[in-house]
Amino acid sequence: MTSFARFQAGPARTGGDKGERRSRQGVFIHRSGLSQARAGRGSRPRPFTALSHPSHNLRGRLSAEHQGETACPARCTAYLAPVFAAEGHASASSSTPTVVLVHGAWADGSCWEAVIPHLHRAGLKVVAVQNPLSSLDADVANVTRVLDDLQGDILLVGHSYGGVVISQAGNHPRVVGLVYVAAFAPAPGQSINSLLSSAPEPPPWIGLLHADAGGWVTWPAEAMATWFSTGLSAELQAVLAATQHPTFYQVNDGAVGEVAVWTVHPTTYVVATQDRVIPPPLQHMFAQAMGADVVETEGGHLVMLAQPQAVAEAIISAAQS
Repeated sequence: MTSFARFQAGPARTGGDKGERRSRQGVFIHRSGLSQARAGRGSRPRPFTALSHPSHNLRGRLSAEHQGETACPARCTAYLAPVFAAEGHASASSSTPTVVLVHGAWADGSCWEAVIPHLHRAGLKVVAVQNPLSSLDADVANVTRVLDDLQGDILLVGHSYGGVVISQAGNHPRVVGLVYVAAFAPAPGQSINSLLSSAPEPPPWIGLLHADAGGWVTWPAEAMATWFSTGLSAELQAVLAATQHPTFYQVNDGAVGEVAVWTVHPTTYVVATQDRVIPPPLQHMFAQAMGADVVETEGGHLVMLAQPQAVAEAIISAAQS
């Protein structure tokens, strides 16, 4: 897995020396010189919005300590009526962006169900999209449709393959910022497959995936627990394997266009330090190339289920900056 550090994530953006900005509860945040320079930039482009699609709902049961935060009312508020503030939550300020959450492969919008209550309590409006995972173009079009339907500024958040989607969909005129959560962040003209092909050998988990006769790819349960959902409870791993969203094999061929949105928007990258799908050195490589603020937190690839509060704090900080 160490060979992943040799991937080419595109030319790094230049800036001043990096330095630790702040730390809290074991979550470390670093700020690049380029990110520091953003404070002096002019007004940012305005963002767009998103709305969830009711297909392929991935029901992720959380570990016991998070179950109280993810009861049905919270999910319903997140997926069915995100424009209304839930009773007891702080009302969202008109100056704060709507948070649009974009899932990755083998998942759907419910993978954010442990993060969403934290965002609501911070007074943020939240929408979790439901992408078809049939092609990059189809997923970007779906996110764009959602963004078009929202009002005001938008903060786009993408996990895993969702990072590729927001790198393209973030060109929407009302997007004001980006958060990558253990996500691929290709440079202009790059796809996930072009990134993987630059490694000396393919990642070990690639050969464990199963493709049906139509080209839709899924994880065998044991392989998923070892690589994709590592660190979660056995019960949750079993639920995720049973409810995973099949992903068409060609989604990884989709390349980002000529303009990567992280070159024009403030960007945060949440590094999952125990990730076995996108190794942490590669995640740091993406963040460095983007000049992103970096938040490190312990957890595997599905860090938003393992450490929902830490992930939420990174999103809240980006939304309020």
